[in-house]
Amino acid sequence: MASILVTGATGFVGRHLVRQLQELGHDVVGTTTRGGDGAEVCDLRDRDRVHEVVRAADPEVVIHLAALSSVTLGATLEYYETNLVGTENLLQAVDALGSRRRFIFVSTAGVYGNQKTSLLSEDLAPLPVSHYGISKFACERVVANFGDRHDITIARPFNLIGVGQSGNFIVPKLVQHFARREPSIRLGRLEPVRDYIDVHACCDILARLIGQSASYGEVVNICSGRGTSVQELLDVITDICGHQIEVVAAPEFMRANEVFRLLGSTEKLDRLLPERQPLQPITNVMREMLAAASEDALR
Repeated sequence: MASILVTGATGFVGRHLVRQLQELGHDVVGTTTRGGDGAEVCDLRDRDRVHEVVRAADPEVVIHLAALSSVTLGATLEYYETNLVGTENLLQAVDALGSRRRFIFVSTAGVYGNQKTSLLSEDLAPLPVSHYGISKFACERVVANFGDRHDITIARPFNLIGVGQSGNFIVPKLVQHFARREPSIRLGRLEPVRDYIDVHACCDILARLIGQSASYGEVVNICSGRGTSVQELLDVITDICGHQIEVVAAPEFMRANEVFRLLGSTEKLDRLLPERQPLQPITNVMREMLAAASEDALR
């Protein structure tokens, strides 16, 4: 078992990942910007604090989740201050420990942007269209620069879903509206296709990558290889709930630089981790999310 530092430990993925790593017997230290859950309060933009936390934890493994992630947020510079500067500070702190460490950087499928091919493999040149995607791709390059001194893997999750996700994202937004039996919902375009993957499966993959030496120096998609449109999500949740909802076209959610298809190739993932956890059907995940949302609505 390993000593592991997880940044962003109280976020959507972080909470699930820390719990899963602890269940596997790992010694986990988490960081957060807002406190709680026993995590160390650490703003990654604060170089001195980052060095202090990393030095005290002295981790064998670092899984870097922390990031500003909302692709519609208007505070442009914050993406680079938090994501890029924070990642550089963390890497320098790990470097200062003086010996080779395992470092998994959790990037995003958003770095791919609009591509001419329908199935996205890791060897494609990224074409990010948002400041979030651009900042994460810049982070990838910074991380790669430390690959001669540390065992680096860059993971690119596609669209994660699960209980506890913010209502700013499309699936939990749908779930919350249907759980409350709302008469209508404001949405952007219904045709964009995304590759949705259960957060538990993502965490299983991240945990398995820790000891997978064949992934050192690699970029790895975390995806299902299956695409689902917003309209198909609506159809699924309508069938589950037996509730009809009026969709109101919302121009504020329609991006000029919309990525219409984001579907990942699982070829490398299949090769590296052939025995990973089987994926849940999206219907099952949405049922779990609906059950949790319905309980919340009754409180």
